Amino acid sequence: MWFNVIFILFVFASTGLNGSYILGSTVTVRQIMGIIMLVACFIERPYVYSDKYLKLYIVFLLFYGFSCLLWGNIDDYIHELIGRYVFCIIAFWSTYLYIKRGSSIMPIIVTLIIVALFDGLLISFRFFGLSNIYDFISQALGLKSMQELYVLKAEHMMNENGTTSGAQMSGLLGNPVQSGYYSIVAIVLSMILLKKHIKLTVLLLIVLLIFSYMIQQRSASVIALIAMSFIMLNLKRHNYLKFFFVICFVIITFYLFSADWNLGRFSDFDLKEARGAINSNSENFISQYPILGGIFEYREKYIISPHNLFYNALIYGGLLGAIPIFIILSLQIKTIIKDYLKNGIIIRTIVGFALFGYIINGFFHNASIVTGDILGWFLWSVYYFSLQKDNLLNKNNDIS
Repeated sequence: MWFNVIFILFVFASTGLNGSYILGSTVTVRQIMGIIMLVACFIERPYVYSDKYLKLYIVFLLFYGFSCLLWGNIDDYIHELIGRYVFCIIAFWSTYLYIKRGSSIMPIIVTLIIVALFDGLLISFRFFGLSNIYDFISQALGLKSMQELYVLKAEHMMNENGTTSGAQMSGLLGNPVQSGYYSIVAIVLSMILLKKHIKLTVLLLIVLLIFSYMIQQRSASVIALIAMSFIMLNLKRHNYLKFFFVICFVIITFYLFSADWNLGRFSDFDLKEARGAINSNSENFISQYPILGGIFEYREKYIISPHNLFYNALIYGGLLGAIPIFIILSLQIKTIIKDYLKNGIIIRTIVGFALFGYIINGFFHNASIVTGDILGWFLWSVYYFSLQKDNLLNKNNDIS
């Protein structure tokens, strides 16, 4: 029981409190909970669980480190390794132990939905001009604005180049891009509740979709809508279809009655224009340093990161470092599709589609397993170890 409690607290701290600092220090809640979780894992099982996915990820990290070493950025690499990538490994290991104990995945799913809801609530305060409430809550949680200021600075520079428009809102996660990822995941995961709690789920989806609109992350909103629509239309129940149209009506009404200034970035949805300069910079850098890569050198030269999972993989680890990342993604997608076609288990299918949405959004933004984002590892770990657990149970039943 104690391990499960620590694990869920770790999930919440690693996602919802990622930007919360303790008493104005440089130590985050996530770092403290990460250390506690690591100790708990060693107590539960005194060696790190490793399989092909984690081994491939470590190969990527080695090439990423080698690239940084050659560019003279080894200090930055060590900082990123300790501050981000180690926590991804802890997430993978601890989720394995949590599910191996026979624990339900629902507390993890509910935690991720709560994080997105609270993040959206904070964003709504700013969206409707209630900045005082937002400031009070953010200060109480120890949230710092460095990430937000960086994003706004990048957006300002992009506006000067005529590549995008509109403002972005940030909430609990301190970064509107991260908020977009969590909105996708929460919207898709909420579909798990649809079978037993139809009306509650419909209300939850409407709220999350409105929050997604407020975040002003265009690709995230579109991906979330497509994923939600696909799942709901394939659940094969008449009531679901009826509620699907109710959700669409409410969201369209909200959109139409919003003031023009609230349209923000949705009034300019030309991704080719918005990403043209960034993609060109990425392609130029990769053509110059195809084997070496060098993300810190890239940032120093172009300031704004590649905004594309494919380019990020090649720039972080060079060609040799990108290969294990591409293998991981290919295996993940193959596994999810094969499991869906063979078994079609609703809960696991929805978690798989949440991961799909996360991966697809990575081709429009920067967060992914390449950048050490922990959300992707939580989603994959929940899916993968649940699948392993069911396969083992089925095998034992066949033997008996």
